[in-house]
Amino acid sequence: MCTKKIKSQTLSKLDRDTDEFFDLIKMSRENRQYIYRVFEPLTVYLFSIEQLEVIKHALSQTNNGFIVLHLDATGSVVHSPPETKKRVYYYAGVVHIKDKELVCPVFEMITSEHDGYSIGSWLQAFESFIVKSKQLKWSIFSYVVTDFSFAFINAITTQWNKMDDISVYLNIVYDYITSETTVRPKITLKLCCAHFMKLITNDINKICGSNKTQKKFFKHSIAAVFMKTSLPEVEKWFKKMVLITSKEFLDLDGKLSNVISKMFDTLNNSKDLEDIDEETETETEDTEIPHTLYQKSKFYRHFFKICEQDKKMINSAIDSDNINIFYNPLILDLILKKYLPILPLWSNIYPNLRDRDSIERFSNAPVENWFCQVKNNILKTTGLRLRCTRFIRAVREVVLSKSKECALNIDKNQCAIIKKKRIQTKNIDLGLESEENWNKKIKSDKKKSYFEKTN
Repeated sequence: MCTKKIKSQTLSKLDRDTDEFFDLIKMSRENRQYIYRVFEPLTVYLFSIEQLEVIKHALSQTNNGFIVLHLDATGSVVHSPPETKKRVYYYAGVVHIKDKELVCPVFEMITSEHDGYSIGSWLQAFESFIVKSKQLKWSIFSYVVTDFSFAFINAITTQWNKMDDISVYLNIVYDYITSETTVRPKITLKLCCAHFMKLITNDINKICGSNKTQKKFFKHSIAAVFMKTSLPEVEKWFKKMVLITSKEFLDLDGKLSNVISKMFDTLNNSKDLEDIDEETETETEDTEIPHTLYQKSKFYRHFFKICEQDKKMINSAIDSDNINIFYNPLILDLILKKYLPILPLWSNIYPNLRDRDSIERFSNAPVENWFCQVKNNILKTTGLRLRCTRFIRAVREVVLSKSKECALNIDKNQCAIIKKKRIQTKNIDLGLESEENWNKKIKSDKKKSYFEKTN
């Protein structure tokens, strides 16, 4: 109890009010250069000129303005005030500064509201902040990477791409890659490959159950689409999947067996699929695509037409003695209605990244890295979620440090912490195996008396 009381008193030294929201209001009045806006229900926008310096440095490292923004949120760092029943989340837009090997948030939000409207208002406020600063020209991000969250996806689409919804974005991309128009979205939206692969894993595990052969084959087959760089490549792959999943028995001419064999060879030779764990179950929420979305998508209509045409052609003589072990119409339905309608969000068909060796699959690892730093460094000393004002102060110190590193162009090696050297004790004789003993006394001549007689 004494330790907790000391910790509580230490944390509350800089508090301006016992009430958490009033404490936040008072702090915002004194720190307008960082706390951009505060309002109810609990919402805080955090933008600063120092964070713009990080963006400028990122721009200076590229010749074509190719900047990737990573968006995500975590609910395990900020304490929920007593009057707030909802969980408080910390949102961050992070950029990766490669030459310094650091990640830094360039705009942040703390809020108890997690819908698309709240996220969109935050994005719109940041755009206004950039325009008013007159230091950068909007838009500054070429790509935005996020998880499979429709709140994020719709907010980015409506606020930054100025479109009604994600289906409009998908259809514009379809028209662009099929040369029906030269119009393209200002900001390219991408899903984190690792997160999307977890969704695929969960879906296939549910459909295939205990059939390990099907699970492994379909996971690797769908994962191969991540690296497809054109629509014809995906069409060729999809035609094979229609044939494999729609025929219950093998055919007499051996066509289906040949298709399966060639696909196995392709998957086995692909290095991009080595990191897929076939048996891992994940806790990722099952995000279903609404019927209205996939039906509006031109990608869905495109592949649905191919599917219907190919099914009509599957009339070859069957070999009823040999069952097709990969027959599974539910997998085909999953691919057609859930993954292909949003194909440009997770594959490389848009934009064509064949010439960009530096980027193959988009990942949200930078923002996850930032959240890891927050949890392991900032919250390590407290071991608990902080009240909003205390968390803001702690994050502000780290952001200032990173922005100065960029503004002053400090070399990454100068900021690195020197690793502790481990002393090897294998060859050092510590005398641990020697036995304890007493030294023998040297005998001396005994004197008969203290005073000796003199002659």
